Amino acid sequence: MIRSPQYLSDSNYQQLTYDIPLRDHQGFATVVVRTTPQIALAYGPHPQPTTCLYCHKQITTTVVNDPTVRTHQMAFLLCIFCCMPCIPYCMNSCQNRNHYCPNCDAFLGTYSDGPGRPGQL
Repeated sequence: MIRSPQYLSDSNYQQLTYDIPLRDHQGFATVVVRTTPQIALAYGPHPQPTTCLYCHKQITTTVVNDPTVRTHQMAFLLCIFCCMPCIPYCMNSCQNRNHYCPNCDAFLGTYSDGPGRPGQL
């Protein structure tokens, strides 16, 4: 007999539980299978508390700014018109913010101010 799945919710994950009977040499035994699906989190421009999907620790993400193609395009245009190409590299709004786990240095996701926001892994 297979019981319908139960969904237990938590702030960071959902747990799916099935009870599946298997026949052994003495009768029936029940095996509980628990899985935790990967849920994509929407990251913002600032460090945020979360659970790392790789080391499973409670962390506050580390944010690193990363120039994008859009950053380089804006710098090129400013170089042509204003002779000040360094401005987009100094502005956080012209760069992606990549979130990393401070414990295991795993990449968790990215935030972008521009088109296609929010960028997710």
